[in-house]
Amino acid sequence: IWHPARHTYALPCCYYVCHIDNAFAPAVKVADATTTTFLLGLVNGMAYFLLGLGSNIDPKENLSRAIDVLRSLGEIVDQSPAVFTEPVGDSFTHSFGNQLIIIECNLPAPMLKQRLQRIEEQLGREPKSPARKTRDRTIDIDILQEAEDSITSLKQTPPEESYYREVYENWDQAENV
Repeated sequence: IWHPARHTYALPCCYYVCHIDNAFAPAVKVADATTTTFLLGLVNGMAYFLLGLGSNIDPKENLSRAIDVLRSLGEIVDQSPAVFTEPVGDSFTHSFGNQLIIIECNLPAPMLKQRLQRIEEQLGREPKSPARKTRDRTIDIDILQEAEDSITSLKQTPPEESYYREVYENWDQAENV
């Protein structure tokens, strides 16, 4: 069965059937209780991702816990200092902690996003739903940017989201001291 978003074929008894850019590559077999799924890392190696982390339930503890778990996905090559701000709007009641990290990882972005959502749930965030956007959260992890060859471009382009801009500006200042 071809899954275009994941660039994989899922077959019951095979190990080799992943297709990206007209090239086949070996797949990694991962079994769970009900199905066998095939996952594929990048054919050309690792990629760098700028991740935004946010928490407003015990943010110091939960940002630290998230970084510890993210190490299982790849090497954290850089991280900003955490920035703590008061909540904005009526839906949040606790102060926010936000942080940026750059991780080197061999997962394509769609698969990384799925893994990040599982990590969020593992760390206590409610499963994905429209209502969760306006609720306090133990952790929120977003892919903000991706680069294939170096971290330079990730550090030169500020994130679009306003709540990460202050983190980005503090990161830049901390490195120039």
